[in-house]
Amino acid sequence: MSNYAAYQQNQNATQNPRDIEYRLLGQVTAALVKADQHFSTANSNAEHKKMLIDAVLWNNNVWSVFRVDLLDAGNQLPKELKAQLISLSLFVERETQAIMNGDADLEALIDINQQIIEGLRPQSAPSAPAPDANQGSMAMPQQSIDSQA
Repeated sequence: MSNYAAYQQNQNATQNPRDIEYRLLGQVTAALVKADQHFSTANSNAEHKKMLIDAVLWNNNVWSVFRVDLLDAGNQLPKELKAQLISLSLFVERETQAIMNGDADLEALIDINQQIIEGLRPQSAPSAPAPDANQGSMAMPQQSIDSQA
């Protein structure tokens, strides 16, 4: 079953898509931060390299699913916002490849995710803290999300 199909199967959950996106981006960003901290401070051994690659690929998968959803005719976000988010997803894909090639670090991916997290912050609780991207909580939730918020 594809990531997208698995997500669609879970659409009946009580949590709205925006909250799921917020939580998932918080978790994947925490994984990126943790990988960045370990890879930067370690001697870049195989274990730390695997952590880095896993986090970067997970993030890329999340953004790939965003892009699939954004391109769906049923997505109700404004066209300009969709175009901007699709552009970001393409940047994430290129940056992921650059990181895998050793030509970039995780800073840009972490910054993008943190900005999107801020935009997805639950509106019903404006003082609610963002998912802690500095904490290593790595519960691996469903790997895809829906951007129709």
